[in-house]
Amino acid sequence: MRSDEGFLLCATNFKPYLTAAQQLADSLKEFAPDHPVIVYTEDKWVSDPGNHIFDEVHGGMPPSNRAKLLALQHSPFDLTCYLDSDMVCVNPRAPEVFKGIKPGYDMAWTKIRTYAAAATWWDKLQLKVPHGGMCLYRKSDRMISFMEQWWENWLWKRRNDWDPRWDGKYPYWETRGWDQFPLHLMMGVIRKDDPWYRPDIKWHWIYGGDPPCTPETDDWNAGEDAKWNWIIGYDPEREGVNRDEIIFHDYSCLLFKRQYQNGRK
Repeated sequence: MRSDEGFLLCATNFKPYLTAAQQLADSLKEFAPDHPVIVYTEDKWVSDPGNHIFDEVHGGMPPSNRAKLLALQHSPFDLTCYLDSDMVCVNPRAPEVFKGIKPGYDMAWTKIRTYAAAATWWDKLQLKVPHGGMCLYRKSDRMISFMEQWWENWLWKRRNDWDPRWDGKYPYWETRGWDQFPLHLMMGVIRKDDPWYRPDIKWHWIYGGDPPCTPETDDWNAGEDAKWNWIIGYDPEREGVNRDEIIFHDYSCLLFKRQYQNGRK
């Protein structure tokens, strides 16, 4: 298995997400056959028959819907493309994703389209922020510590719910349950005054420029990054994206969860 570039998936907590990850891996094998696909999952699902599609299967994950934060730090690849499991690869341009990060940068992300966002804790008229469902990141001690801290900060937020330091800065109810909230604090994308902020991490938008993304920057109306993380609810006309340009397409929704609620255990 090559170690320079590869895809990392995580499937935990809800068995249909393992089935979804297997389907995603199958689509990646079709369009990016030269790149390995590995999955992190719970021990009880390691031997699932459908896991033959993966190049490697790793257990040890907790039954958490945010276990991906724990998995990210263990990637064997020099350059990793993380994808949420409820996605599918639909374009032969998939291998080009690894060219979406610029030399000298630690991470690259796509932007949340606020018109399709489930929750917002930033000024959506003045700022766009990273979407946690897909990213590129390089392997380094610095990045391993970042991923470790993302998981630890998420656990802290789950246990403690809120910290007075966020009073007046962020809306309490909007931040509940979202792993992207600690991520944004760590990246300093909204403010750079939080103790979790990691100024040592250098990141940019996939196939785009450096943050921030405001109405004054070129990235504000650019839809290139959306092709790599196309979320249900995105508007092709608004993004200037043709359907046949989309590479990774999300299909998670309440309908998906209802449809697979009785999936195999």
